[in-house]
Amino acid sequence: MEVIYFTNVFSHYRYGIWRMFLGNKKINFKIYYSNKEINGIQQTSLNKLQPSQLNKLGHIKNISLFGKVIWQVGVITKVIRSRSKVFIFLGEMNIFSTWISAIIARIRRKDVIFWGHGLYGNENFIKSFFRMTFLRLAGHHFLYGEHAKNLMIRKGINKNRIHVIYNSLDHDKLTDIYRDSHNKKFNLFNVLKSSNYVIFSGRLTKTKNLSLLFDAMNHFYKNKVEINLIVVGEGPEKNNLMKKYNNLITSKIVYFAGEIYNEKKLCDYIRNAKLFVSPGNIGLASIHSLTYGTPVCTHNDINYQMPEAEILNKKNSVLFTRNDLESLIDAIERGILLKNKEGFTDKCIKSVSEKYTPKGQNKIITSYLVSLK
Repeated sequence: MEVIYFTNVFSHYRYGIWRMFLGNKKINFKIYYSNKEINGIQQTSLNKLQPSQLNKLGHIKNISLFGKVIWQVGVITKVIRSRSKVFIFLGEMNIFSTWISAIIARIRRKDVIFWGHGLYGNENFIKSFFRMTFLRLAGHHFLYGEHAKNLMIRKGINKNRIHVIYNSLDHDKLTDIYRDSHNKKFNLFNVLKSSNYVIFSGRLTKTKNLSLLFDAMNHFYKNKVEINLIVVGEGPEKNNLMKKYNNLITSKIVYFAGEIYNEKKLCDYIRNAKLFVSPGNIGLASIHSLTYGTPVCTHNDINYQMPEAEILNKKNSVLFTRNDLESLIDAIERGILLKNKEGFTDKCIKSVSEKYTPKGQNKIITSYLVSLK
């Protein structure tokens, strides 16, 4: 059975699930993607793939229109000419070519699957209308979380055509790195006042609400509470944060580590942190942190969260009231004590291995695709 999957780029964090697809014995996946970076997403290396796997990869071209809309050159032609019974598209309504491609595929009586977030729950009336119009173009949906599934069912989408497949990083690779990291010594006394630190990793954008986290750090500093912060990543908010909170940097309370794509180094930073704090939304970073045994702190409003936040519970995280500084301060103070509890790190790691792995995703997706024969 052949399945054609159109996506945007071959991002580094997708390597685990793509490797599963390319080695799938029941489904012959053909994956089309652009080899040009988009939105700062790092591309993965193809060096480790076998020739037989590389033959299953094809290229399309992403063209940005007006800054937000994307047209994928070559997709419509492939949909018209292909004999494949199943097409998988990214469930992103800003990819305008997907609207047309999905309609053509449905006219040709093909199975059309959208793979994406579905609904968030914070859409206004107009956005909700257009998003649901787009989502109804597909006959089936692969979603990252249960929250989106419930919202779409309320909007009239058949629950039997919605399948939660969760999300994943390259779990096997990260697990190996984590095990090896225990033999290494690690300290940050040259850049921070102490090793008692929390960490944020991701794009430094307004949606991450990082000023709230820096305000919390300012509170700890003024009250002589020994909590430091490491910020991993780059983005448009970095300069603003560095200027506004320069006192925290010069006092070695906050350290900007920049972009880090070396996974072993990232493991060192995250594994040794007391807590991963994301004051805005959090997505795959929650899986990243828990895989390395570090609990997560983020806000509790699911309508303004990424679907991966559904992995968080009392066994692996602390939540605070969205946009509430006092609530965040309290959550951080409670969160940095979690690793002191016996077996807590193992609970963090286990919460990922239960659902959020490439193997788990591949099993769910393969089972459903086989049922479409």
